[in-house]
Amino acid sequence: MPISKIAHKGKEIMFCDFKDMKDKQAIFDQLDEMAETFKKTSGHLLVLTDVRGTKNDPEIVDKTKRFR
Repeated sequence: MPISKIAHKGKEIMFCDFKDMKDKQAIFDQLDEMAETFKKTSGHLLVLTDVRGTKNDPEIVDKTKRFR
């Protein structure tokens, strides 16, 4: 499941799984889904993101920087 919620020590964490993603459009689609989830959340949000083995290029990095 690319984006899911997990509980750890009484805290809710949004887990974003990009592991081994190579298709740029799929990465962009998932980033857009993350943005929609962020907009629906009020208050603080803990996020854990796994990007091991994910394709990376300047365009992807630029889009990702919006989530700081």
